Amino acid sequence: EDNGGSVITNYVVEKRDVSHPQWVPISTSSKKHSIIAKHLMEGTQYLFRVAAENQYGRSDFVESIKPIKAADPIYPPGPPKNLHHVDFDKTEVSLVWDWPDRDG
Repeated sequence: EDNGGSVITNYVVEKRDVSHPQWVPISTSSKKHSIIAKHLMEGTQYLFRVAAENQYGRSDFVESIKPIKAADPIYPPGPPKNLHHVDFDKTEVSLVWDWPDRDG
């Protein structure tokens, strides 16, 4: 892509709680093409944006399209499926079932 005749020196990464108008810097000197946004509030939805910088200035920001909700990615599994008996007698029942659709 066009870098304005100068190499990219760093990226500026910002976040914004969707309920607030102000952008907050996450990093103003990242040299990588990725970052981990830390210290988010669980349950809050955020937008993110990134701009590139070189010796001639800063690019326009590219913004995340949809808000991202900060949430624990670990969650309980779904219910097992297809529970049924395969054998029984007067004092026992043998049960089987299939894996849940999601395992948490």
